[in-house]
Order: sequence, then C-alpha cells, then structure tokens
Amino acid sequence: MRKSSILSIALCFALSGSVQAAAQSTFHGPQPKVLWIFREDVKPTRGAAHQKVEHRFAQFWEKAQVQPFLALDALSGNANEVVFISGYNSFESFEKDLQTFMTAPGRPNKAGYEALARQEADLVNGTRSTVAIYRDDLRATLAIAS
Repeated sequence: MRKSSILSIALCFALSGSVQAAAQSTFHGPQPKVLWIFREDVKPTRGAAHQKVEHRFAQFWEKAQVQPFLALDALSGNANEVVFISGYNSFESFEKDLQTFMTAPGRPNKAGYEALARQEADLVNGTRSTVAIYRDDLRATLAIAS
C-alpha cells in the first residue's frame, strides 16, 4: 500500500513538471512590457457564485473585444482573492484596451452589464488595480556556482 502511494505521488510530480515545461516552451513572442493586475477580494463562501458571474463577465468582455486576460484563483495565502492579469506590449495598447473596457458597459447591452455588476457587488468586498512595467535594465541574472 505504501509503495503504491509513493509511486502515485512521484508520478504526479513528474507529470506536473512536464506540463509546466510544455507550457513554458509553447509561449512565443515578446514578453509584455505592461501588465494590468486587477484583484478582487471575494466574500467568504461566495466563491462558486463569483465564478459563475465572472464567467458571464468574460463572455461580455469577449463580445466587447476587450483583450483576453488570465484569471487566477489563490492556491495559498488569501483563498478569497481572485487575480486577473492582462499583458500589453506598450502603454498605447494598454490605453486602447482600457478605453474599450471603460466604454463597453455603455454599449447596447448596458442592462446586461449593470445586472452583472449588481450581482458581483453582492459577492466582492473590494478591488485593487495595479499597473506593472517590465524594465529590462533591472532584470536579474541567476548565477549557479559549481
């Protein structure tokens, strides 16, 4: 029994490493210069409902042609925090996407957006938004002593 458990755990580690390596090797193109990081503090026990609302928001933003984003749930730390990240090659492309983001709620489906916003207001304690800039001149190099 113990031997099979150890074997199963080792297999999981091996598979997770190969998945991470595959994900890293499939990224092509320049590293984004500007990141928009948006955090939401979801009320305790409201995670499942929040996930459903965010799925409908993602559909809304896709129709509005807002640039795709990456949504992340916490694996450690604050389990009620959800993070959304969008990457841009320049401030110009960030500004363009931000304008689309800001004007989309006033478009024809304004009532749909407002309904989603009301639903989310009951699920979220607060939000924070950060813009991060990649600076190549501050990139650290890793030296491994042999």
